[in-house]
Amino acid sequence: MWGFLWPFFFFIVAELVNSILPPQPFITRTELLWTPGVGEITAYRIPVITQCYDGSVVTFSEARKYESGDRGPKFIAFRKSKNAGQSWSTTRFLVDDWTHPDGLNLGAVIVDKEVKTLILLYSTCAHFQCTTRNMTARQFQIRSNDCGETWSKPIDLAKANHDLFNWTWTAGPGYGIQKTLKPHKGRLIVCGHTNVLPMGLYCIFSDDHGFTWERGAKLLSIPYAGPLYQGSFAPTENQVVELKDGTLYFDARNEYKYRCHCRIYFNSTDGGYTIPIETLNFNSVAVDPTCDGSILLHNDVLYMSHANNDTQRVNTTLRWSMDYGKTWPYSMNVNPGDSGYSCLTRLSDNHIGLVYEKNIGPLWFVKIQLHL
Repeated sequence: MWGFLWPFFFFIVAELVNSILPPQPFITRTELLWTPGVGEITAYRIPVITQCYDGSVVTFSEARKYESGDRGPKFIAFRKSKNAGQSWSTTRFLVDDWTHPDGLNLGAVIVDKEVKTLILLYSTCAHFQCTTRNMTARQFQIRSNDCGETWSKPIDLAKANHDLFNWTWTAGPGYGIQKTLKPHKGRLIVCGHTNVLPMGLYCIFSDDHGFTWERGAKLLSIPYAGPLYQGSFAPTENQVVELKDGTLYFDARNEYKYRCHCRIYFNSTDGGYTIPIETLNFNSVAVDPTCDGSILLHNDVLYMSHANNDTQRVNTTLRWSMDYGKTWPYSMNVNPGDSGYSCLTRLSDNHIGLVYEKNIGPLWFVKIQLHL
């Protein structure tokens, strides 16, 4: 008579086991999202991905025209999945850089669940070589109220705050966050870096759903005025997540290999106003060749993706921590060959997604199941 209860019993036991034991991830799907050589596109780089408020998954990249370098004209490429990465829409180009010699740089995507809005940030003239743009650095956002089906025209952030005018800051690359806990619940926070001295990590935040932005926390290079050499302190490209107590946890590229060939991390406890230098730590397990990586907090497990080599951009690796980044005892290789930037996202309770650079040009997506 109890036979009909057995499936429920096994389900409850499995859920309890999964909540106690660390994940045992494995790849269930691999797909080539973008490949160069079509039209003007020489390379697709800088993968950005996130889950929108309706459960769909949106991904972006820089479609670099004519050359694969960081400068030069680009499109922002976009694709969307409505079934957790099983299939993807055709590519759309959201922004066209035309032929500007110091083209746009893709930054970060933010999901504002309170007002159901998707925001994408990007910058122009980040390298101060933009003769066709009056040598003026600018940051823009485009907004969508339907998870990427339609988009607004580009909006210059400096129109609402002149403090952001001619600032060579680039968001991410990756995703920003909306705080769900105090302090400053509901705040949008996006962090990035500058390419000119004083180099370093800078954040911006918005308390009105992205209509106005202010400068927030920063962690500058040492010495501030340079020059910077191997061994100098300079955190640059970074990702931020909110921990269960409202603390912000930052994982950053260690640009000049300050004290280690590894990733560095630090915290903010005041909602992104400050990053005390006393919170700086070294993730000696996550060796790194100075490359962008990604972090994701999912079901109380902190995940990280990065190029796991101290000198070369190879060996894309997924790591996970059961103590919010204090230790990283678990890892899985995703791609042993040429690798580069990567970005993580939630797909479902039992799946995460990763978009990563494989060689210079194509971008790949993998769907990763976390528990059997």
